[in-house]
Formats: sequence, C-alpha cells, structure tokens
Amino acid sequence: MNNIHHPTIRLAQVSDASKLKDLNDVFNDDDDTTLTELEASLRENNQEIVVCAEIGTMIVGVCCVQIVRTMCFNWQYANITEVFVREEYRNQGIGTSLMNFAEQELSKMGIKKTFLLVGEQNTKAQKLYLSLGFDDVKGKTYMKEK
Repeated sequence: MNNIHHPTIRLAQVSDASKLKDLNDVFNDDDDTTLTELEASLRENNQEIVVCAEIGTMIVGVCCVQIVRTMCFNWQYANITEVFVREEYRNQGIGTSLMNFAEQELSKMGIKKTFLLVGEQNTKAQKLYLSLGFDDVKGKTYMKEK
C-alpha cells in the first residue's frame, strides 16, 4: 500500500495504550499483556522507551528499547527488543524512522552502545539494521523458560 501520508514519529504516551495493545496483538499473536499492564508499563517503566509511528489516528509501527544499567559498568547500554510495522505500511521507511528516532533519544541520554537480536530468517530486518550501521556479530542467544 502506497500511503501518501508521512507518519509522525514520537514517544508513546499512556493515552496510546489501547492502540499499542492492538498493534502488539498483531505482532505477538494476541499476546496476553492486558491493557492495564500496558498502561502501567508506559506510565512507570523508566527503563524502556517506546517510539511509535502514527498516521492519522492509527499507530502503524513501534520500536521498544530497554535501557540497561548494571553494577559492572559505569555506563548504560540499550537493547532494542521490538521493531514492528504493520504489513500494509512496510517498505515506506517507517522502520528506519522509528530506529533513527530511538537512536536520537538514546543519544540524549548519553547511551552509546545499542544491541538487538534478529531472527536468522528475518533477512529484511537484517538488511535494515545493517543499513543503519549495526554490525552483524553472529552471536548466539540462549533462553530458559519456566
């Protein structure tokens, strides 16, 4: 879909919670996060920034970034946990705009290192991240779920 409207890229607000929940349900297959939990996260989680792309009254994309502080270093780093653009709005530069906005916000906070994980099969996302200056470090990720 070629959309002649350019998105507004901005930090998400608590008032966006319902729209973000709808987008999250598409992205994460009807995730079990409740609207109340999402509102609380937007209001209280000062270790995450959520950037959204809005066209008209619809949020069409999101980028979530965790700010990591540890006793091991005297600096913080960021971990991009989610980047998602509704399918009908892809290939219009929205993902790039979300990432650039997030990077500007991180820079304001003095954060110089940003990490992200991407699926091995997600070649479109890999191409985007490489175009934005991320290095492919071919690391391994481990997870344990209880």
